[in-house]
This record gives sequence, structure tokens and C-alpha cells, in this order.
Amino acid sequence: MTDAIPQGSAAMAVPDGVVTITTEASPAPQRSQQAEAAAYLDQPQFQRRLTLPATENHGPLTVTYAVTGVQSDSAPVVLFIAGLMGNRYLATLGDFLCQKLGLRFVVVDRPGMGGSTKVDVSQRLAVWLETVPVLLKELKVEHVSIMSHSCGVIYTFNTIYTYPEILLPSNPSLHLLTPWVHPKHSGVTMLKASSLLPAPIINQFNSVLSFAMNTVAPSISFSSGLLASATSALSSSSHNRDPSDQTDRPKHARDDLCREYLGLSASDTAARMKEMMSRLFKDDTTGANGEVLLCLKKPAAGPWRACEDYGKFPSELEARLTERRRQNEMRGSSGDPAPQQGKPLLRINVYWAESDMLVGKKGEQYFDECFKQYRGDQGNLSYHSETIKDTDHDTVCHPQYGAVPKALLAIKSSR
Repeated sequence: MTDAIPQGSAAMAVPDGVVTITTEASPAPQRSQQAEAAAYLDQPQFQRRLTLPATENHGPLTVTYAVTGVQSDSAPVVLFIAGLMGNRYLATLGDFLCQKLGLRFVVVDRPGMGGSTKVDVSQRLAVWLETVPVLLKELKVEHVSIMSHSCGVIYTFNTIYTYPEILLPSNPSLHLLTPWVHPKHSGVTMLKASSLLPAPIINQFNSVLSFAMNTVAPSISFSSGLLASATSALSSSSHNRDPSDQTDRPKHARDDLCREYLGLSASDTAARMKEMMSRLFKDDTTGANGEVLLCLKKPAAGPWRACEDYGKFPSELEARLTERRRQNEMRGSSGDPAPQQGKPLLRINVYWAESDMLVGKKGEQYFDECFKQYRGDQGNLSYHSETIKDTDHDTVCHPQYGAVPKALLAIKSSR
């Protein structure tokens, strides 16, 4: 009598009277969500770097950056200029959509963030302007489309004023997510008070924030497009909840929207956000102190250069763009296609958060007022603004809320 073969096992053909039992191999264990998130962010497209040559003001500088979306030198480039505490891992927010649209999504670590070399706060804007042409050469492109968030607008305005030729010639546009407004004009009490703090105290900002996010985890916006929303995303995707009940979840934690705009479930999205946060604070964050000094216009940081005065900047930018077009016409051919007949020299699309603790309604109204003469499509500049429902200063960056997809689709159609 032979022994019974256990279910799930198989008998091999062997000599009579002998039965050998072999157990089927167990399937390889699946990686955890956090391991999957880490493997995703370990990919080479998140670990790119370039070197800025030495100048009389600094030695050679390392700049780290990420390129997501389509990995092809021929694909058009969207340069995303992040806000305070934003780093290259924010490139994940445009990855899925840009793969669909055939675009590259590029995010750069500014000095003192990620792997980018720290510089004196007074050199932040100058070094950024040195970075732009070197970056474009590395990417093998002449033109980019630009999106920015929060204080990234300071870098954006200086970029297009200094290098207007890098914008898409036939239909240039900017897409600004909750652009930063100085507390003097926004009237935000917390920020007005912090603007009175001395620079040495502000230079501890990154350490305080690291402690707060890793120990206290308050639900407050810090302008990265990542920090505040990560905590709520994690809690909203808890396994203790009914997965079919999505009605009370914020949009960045809903399965249907996460799959549509990021290609992931809500819980996988939360795991990725957690890994991004972890890497943010493991990398250098001392550059955030300089960003705060710059945002508050502390003397050590110097002026905002081209956009020192938002009230004057629109007309100065229009004059700059108009003069460049006139010079091109005088030369006969610039190598750049001219804007389409009747089209403005530059379209500026602004996406305001519905509830914004860092800009506030007063700041929003001030910024819109600075561009009021350019509303519509009649002049050389074309200005449009809208409010994105259910957003705050951080979550407006998340594609699940609609601003980022709308901007990317406009960029794609302009080509």
C-alpha cells in the first residue's frame, strides 16, 4: 500500500514500490508597497546630475535633477520649477501623464537641496540662471515649456526674462500653480510675523521642519507640493477602512483618481509619497533656509532681480518680449518660428488654490491685479487665472485635482 500524496504535491515516475513526494515550489513573495516605491525612485531617471563650470564667484557646482515621462531625447520638455522644499522626486507627479502625452517632465534640485551643491544665499538666483542653459544642453533641447509652484515663480520670471528664447516659439506659455506673493502683499499673519525674524533663526528652518514632519506631522502647508498632503494620503488609504467608500477621501487619496492620473492605487500612491518624504529629509535640505530668506526678501538673499516688483514686472516683461521680436524681424531670421498671427507673445495661466494658508485671497487678488491689463488675448501678454476646487497650497500640485493635467494638455496641444 502506498502513502497518499498530499494535495498540492506531485509524484515522480520512479521504480515500482517506491513513491517519492515532491512539493511544488512556493511563489516568490511579493515586494511590499514601500519596497516597490523605493525601487521606483531608485531608477536612473531620478538620479541624473550635471556640473556647472567654475566662475569668479564659485567653483564647479553639482546639480542633481530628474527626468520622467518619455525617456527620449526627441520628446518635448516640461520644466517644473518647484516651490520651497521641493526636490527632484516631485518629478513622479508628472511621470504617468507625460508618458501618455509623449512629454519629458524635468525637476531640478536647487542649491542645497538633494545632491545639488549649496551656495551662498545671495547667489541662489544667479546660480539658477547659470543652470538653465547647461541643463538644456544636457537635455539636447532648445525650447521648453515651464510650470512652476509657489516660490518657483521667482525663478520662473527671472528665467523667461533672461532667456525668453527658450520658450516654445510658436505658442509660448507659463503655467503657475499658486505663485508666491510676499507677505507684505498677501497679509498672511503668520508669514508677516516670520518675516520679522532675524536671518540666523530662519537658517534653522530645515531642521525645525524635519523635526515637525517626522515627529509631530502637522497638517500645514510648507509649499513643496508634497509635505502636508503625504500625511493625509497615508491616513486616508488605511487598510482599516472600507475600500469601496471613497466619498470622504481627499482627491489625492481616491483610488479612481490615483489610477487615472498616476497609474497607481491610492495605497501605492501613499507609499510612494512616504518614500519621497523620507528621501527628502535624508538628502541635503539646507537650501530651504536660503529659500525662506529669499521668499521673505531678507537683505542677505538680495533682491528678486527681474521680478523684484510684481507691479512693474508685467510691463517690463512685455517690453522685453516685444524688443526681442523687433530685433528678430530686423535680422530677418532668428531661426525661431514667429508666434502665430494674432497670438500673444506669452500666455500666462495661473491656478489658484481654493484655500491657501501661504498666499491667501489678498495675495491672490494682488497678483491678479498686477496683470489686470493683460487679461484676455488681445495684447502681447495674455493672462488667465482660475481657482482649483478642493485644493490647498500643496494639493494643487497633485494631478488628481485637475490643474496639472490641464496644464500638460495645453502644453501638448500648443505643439
